[in-house]
Amino acid sequence: KFPYESTYTANGLSLTIKNSYIADFTYYDKGGNFIVEDSKGAITKEFALKKKIIEHTYEVKILLT
Repeated sequence: KFPYESTYTANGLSLTIKNSYIADFTYYDKGGNFIVEDSKGAITKEFALKKKIIEHTYEVKILLT
């Protein structure tokens, strides 16, 4: 589980939304690298945004299978 927050500001008001991303699989490979893997039939706009946020925030790459 990867928690994250998104903050939006408009007209002097700020809104913070707390959310989380749960990968299908997380594991360490033989080289000790942490792997985040997700199975997707189709990549939605929502998932593409979450993927960018998680990869940037946690400095991981999400492997799509």
